Amino acid sequence: GYLMVYESMVSAIWGQSPDQLGPYATGDRISTDGWSEYSVVPLSDYLVAKNIDMMNKGNIAETFAGVELIKYSNLYDKAQLFYWHREKRGSSAEVDYLIEQDGHVVPIEVKSGSTGKMQSLNLFIDAKKSSKGIRISLENFSQYCKIYVVPLYAISDLIQH
Repeated sequence: GYLMVYESMVSAIWGQSPDQLGPYATGDRISTDGWSEYSVVPLSDYLVAKNIDMMNKGNIAETFAGVELIKYSNLYDKAQLFYWHREKRGSSAEVDYLIEQDGHVVPIEVKSGSTGKMQSLNLFIDAKKSSKGIRISLENFSQYCKIYVVPLYAISDLIQH
């Protein structure tokens, strides 16, 4: 996935490679109205940038993960993304994505860094009696009890064909 960046506004552009972006070539500055220039960059560049000055890095990580989940899904089925949200008085919870693996629903939480709480993920695992959950982040492969950590670059490993 790619981002079109104009000042502080960010829009996702769908495409698996620079060739699929049509007139939007990676790193090019594009003028769409003769005045405003946009820059097109891969989503992954923003996720690993150390000096990023954007408050929505978490949203970018979630978008990147969603695009990757769609990109590697079955070509013969309509790709869909699912999430879980629970509203309970004084305690709301949300899991970013739900996928199916071996006939089981597996919750996925996406983090833009290498730290962060996993309260909602643990809540889903307990409430739905799931055998595991997945945390996608900048961390290396690891495991915390029932939670498997998968690096952002390895999302394709989650989708089985």
